[in-house]
Amino acid sequence: MIITAKDNGTPRLTGTLTLVIEVTDVNDNNPIIRGQYAASVLENVPIHFVIFKVDAYDADEDAFGKLKYEIVSPGINSMFRLEENTGILQVASSLDRESTNKYEFIIKVSDNGIPSLSTTLTATINVLDVNDFAPKANALFYHFFVSEDVLLNTEIGNVVVNDYDIGINSELMFDIATYWRGPKTHFDVNQKTGELFTKGTLDRELDDIYSFLLRVKDGGTPSLSSDITININIQDVNDNFPVFTRPEFSTAIFENLTSGSNFLFTRATDDDVGENAKIRYQLELSSDDNLRANYYFGVDENTGNVFLRQKVDREVYQSFVLTITARDNGVPSLSNQAKVHIKVEDVNDNVPVFSPVFYNTEASAVNVCDAVITTVRSSDKDIGRNAAVNYKLQEYDTQTPFSVSQLGNNTFLS
Repeated sequence: MIITAKDNGTPRLTGTLTLVIEVTDVNDNNPIIRGQYAASVLENVPIHFVIFKVDAYDADEDAFGKLKYEIVSPGINSMFRLEENTGILQVASSLDRESTNKYEFIIKVSDNGIPSLSTTLTATINVLDVNDFAPKANALFYHFFVSEDVLLNTEIGNVVVNDYDIGINSELMFDIATYWRGPKTHFDVNQKTGELFTKGTLDRELDDIYSFLLRVKDGGTPSLSSDITININIQDVNDNFPVFTRPEFSTAIFENLTSGSNFLFTRATDDDVGENAKIRYQLELSSDDNLRANYYFGVDENTGNVFLRQKVDREVYQSFVLTITARDNGVPSLSNQAKVHIKVEDVNDNVPVFSPVFYNTEASAVNVCDAVITTVRSSDKDIGRNAAVNYKLQEYDTQTPFSVSQLGNNTFLS
């Protein structure tokens, strides 16, 4: 500036000078930060990856305007590095979204004054997912049990699988990759939920175990997958009747067979298992003939062996027809029947009986009559060879003038 001085004389005289004032800077301005600092980075970015640069300035001059950048939040410097002089923020160590998906921390920008002035900002780093986790099942092997009489589309179980990624990277798809045992047409899986269900009629007697490989893929690019082994046991229901080895049995016994003797083995089988396949045998008692047969014969409840209760007199009963019932232990119980034909064979247990027991006749003393003086008759209740009668005189009668036909019924005068 110019300063003028005037006196009071006449004429007035003046003088001038130029004054220069230099204003010296003091540190009276805080650093100013431009913009908002929120960024998103993929979790697989490399170390030293630049996230952003802090844009700041200070209105002061020279040394006072030189800025220093630092992270003041604890624990962040291990994950991120902020260059002190430039304000460039970089990744300092590997990120893992599944561990930490968001970081918020404070950055301080300080000037070089004494005392130093500073400004802070809050930075937000969102860690974005990449498909780095394969689907993981709760178990590598699943065992399910299902009754063979379930309806179609019955849910039999659910496979629980987790994927620690998010978004499309965690979207799962289930598929049966390989069948190891059992037809392919009986089970399927809901591709989205992992729910296993029936899609065909089951029959334990044909296929009792199903085994296949279930593959689970995620929706990432490239897709990751895991395999799970599925075993399904088909449980029995009582849907099969006992079946005898033959519909009818025939045998013969001698009438002198000892009581309690087993003489016929009958057997039935059941295609079910467990209690449903356990068979009990019994005689049918629904008719008089069956009741009569039950008096003489019995059947072992557990083995099906037919045995003699009481001796049979063939001369009274020559044959029997038994009805044996085989019944399983299922609920409700199922049964089947078989006929047993028993023929009673003769034994020589009856003596010949004369009729009458006393004969009175006359014979000619001069031997002029028919040599046959009488005919004796006898019968035997046995049959066949056992009923064939041979005749002879007692030993003490051998000196008499008579003889008897051995095969016939005539008595001769000799």
